[in-house]
Amino acid sequence: MVDASAFSVVHVMVADESLDDVNMNADNTSSLLVAPEDNIKENLVSIQKGLGALLHIIQEFLVKEIELERVCRVAVLLCQSGLNRNNSIFKLLAERCASEQKSDGGWLGVVDTMWCATFLEIYGDYPESVKSALTWLTEQRHDDGSWGQNERDIGRITVTGQMLYFLPQLTSKSSLKWLEKKWRQELEIDPGLTYKGAFTLMAFKRNNYQPTDPQLISQTIQWLEAQQNNDFGWGPWKGHSVGSDPWCTGITMVGLLQYPDKVPQKVLWNGLEWLKEKQLPNGLWPYHYIEEGSSWALYALTNGYSFLSGEEKLIRELEKIIIRNIREIPEVPLSLLLSGGIDSSLILALLRKVYPQVPISTFTLAKTKDYPDMLFARKIADLFETEHNEIILSDEEYSKFLGEYNKVKRYDFKGDVNVYILCRFAKAFSNIIVTGDGGDECFGGYWLHEYPLGHKETGMIKSVEDVHSTPRKYLMEMVNMGFRDFLYKDKSQEEDYDAVWEYFVKILAPRHLAPLLHTAKVLDIEVYTPLFSERLISFMRHLTYKERVDRKIEKELALMYLPTSVVERESIGFDVALEPVPDQFKSNKDKFKRGYL
Repeated sequence: MVDASAFSVVHVMVADESLDDVNMNADNTSSLLVAPEDNIKENLVSIQKGLGALLHIIQEFLVKEIELERVCRVAVLLCQSGLNRNNSIFKLLAERCASEQKSDGGWLGVVDTMWCATFLEIYGDYPESVKSALTWLTEQRHDDGSWGQNERDIGRITVTGQMLYFLPQLTSKSSLKWLEKKWRQELEIDPGLTYKGAFTLMAFKRNNYQPTDPQLISQTIQWLEAQQNNDFGWGPWKGHSVGSDPWCTGITMVGLLQYPDKVPQKVLWNGLEWLKEKQLPNGLWPYHYIEEGSSWALYALTNGYSFLSGEEKLIRELEKIIIRNIREIPEVPLSLLLSGGIDSSLILALLRKVYPQVPISTFTLAKTKDYPDMLFARKIADLFETEHNEIILSDEEYSKFLGEYNKVKRYDFKGDVNVYILCRFAKAFSNIIVTGDGGDECFGGYWLHEYPLGHKETGMIKSVEDVHSTPRKYLMEMVNMGFRDFLYKDKSQEEDYDAVWEYFVKILAPRHLAPLLHTAKVLDIEVYTPLFSERLISFMRHLTYKERVDRKIEKELALMYLPTSVVERESIGFDVALEPVPDQFKSNKDKFKRGYL
């Protein structure tokens, strides 16, 4: 997981959404299953009906002063299902939550505090209430890492699993280890309870936890598959006397959709069909606590909608997230650091889409006018009609800037002085500066993302010395930081790809953004990084590793706006922009001269 403090150094961006334009912020997405368009439309209609019906229930509950646990549970699952948090009903609920919070930070018990805190965190206007609630919940955690219904209750999978899923900032190693051990014991019991297995999967995936038993996740998924009833829904267990119900089916589906690559398509397809068939004309689902069963059924359906609607849906969702981030940038004249690579070029394209009339000045730094990045940046700037500035420095001029930077620098990372120079020039046009930082980390642009073992999957790695010298230092650091043991294997495993991605995201803030933000402070400018936000990282984290390697999804989006040559090229980057052109990049310059753009 990324330390939450990492986001304090960048602008974390969230924009309002229209109630009529429901944005499906599902916690997991996949392009594995391609469904007929009619089925996608049917799902969307079902989701919209459910959203409206449950929002009406919240309104009624507030009038009748129903206990907060029930109201906030519905509100949280509605928000997770895509409902805009900025509405008058949620405002009233947030005010009631804040007014009924106890002086110690909790509400009545552990479970209602979890739901109230989660809702207020999503709503966003009560940070102190959330902070005190998290402190109180931490105090209620048992020594073994679990939570019960209250401090005198035993640890329970249902409570602990949901706590780690909805409030992952409370996660500890002891909590995850307790959950693994407890669920392993429960899995041996006949009959086991489906929702316990699903809550366990949800907690594991949300926290990117790899159990000490490497087979536990697969065994749990296979067990849940086997518990599916003949009507394709789920109950507490297969053959239970009450049959399938929307609460168990919804929770089980959400759990399975955490790992869609590991679940047979027909299991998910049939489960979603069951949910659609059992929805009542009023948009709800029949269950003894109708709002609870309906909320989980709706949440599963929104997860399933994202699953069914394929790659196009993922690309559009990524575009929406980046555009939301861009809308947090003031609508004033802007400066953009442009390398001519995919990250900065895509940001420029979307800036022009969002702010077509805003003056944008672009800045590129290089050693010569025919430097590859300079050539591509010039073409992109012309394409999107910016006031383009090419900065070419003599050795003497560079030495002068280096001396200036050395007096104020706090960090010593390669290339930081080049970014400082660019920002110095860019400030003359605007003190609002936009960069493409974060693209390599979020979209898997580094070599190790594609080859986590540090070589091209040939030959068994028996020790760190067997790894190529270039990535060796990174692999050693990853092992030391506890991400994975990359040794003694023939081929990278899925967990290795995940670990490499998490590593680069984790070090992005302290190693790349911190120097950038220090430069911003020194120069008294504001810096925005639309490719690095909590929302974007969360979106990328829940894709399959194949979607996070070699910029796959970013390239698909970029091709909607940029020439293929820009999307497919490898930019040199600002960190070495004042050095001679590396041999492997010289072909870029040749392609440009041949009219490749």
